[in-house]
Amino acid sequence: MEKNSEIGDEEWESKYFNFIYLLLEQNSKRYEERASKLLAVKTLDLEIRGIPVQFKLTPLGCAFQIKANNLLIGGASWTRMGWRKSSKKAVLPEFFAQAEAEILMQANMNIE
Repeated sequence: MEKNSEIGDEEWESKYFNFIYLLLEQNSKRYEERASKLLAVKTLDLEIRGIPVQFKLTPLGCAFQIKANNLLIGGASWTRMGWRKSSKKAVLPEFFAQAEAEILMQANMNIE
């Protein structure tokens, strides 16, 4: 992820990880519901603040990618989560928060 050139690495990382924590704290129920749905359907298309995103389970983890005009474009990320459904269910909420933070920070939206 590209950092804002106006702030230093440590400050940017601090804002990024604090933002992930804040999103996870504020949206845990929504992320848990999203995790259950993704585990059932394997691919989930949704919007994060108007930005289309696709989450897709793989045998060992989960990927997300930003979409435009139904085409997958940049902003991709993949995280290893293990084989078990229970393992994925436990870490998917944090993955959703991380994806949302990355998208919003790239768009410079709501990071204060």
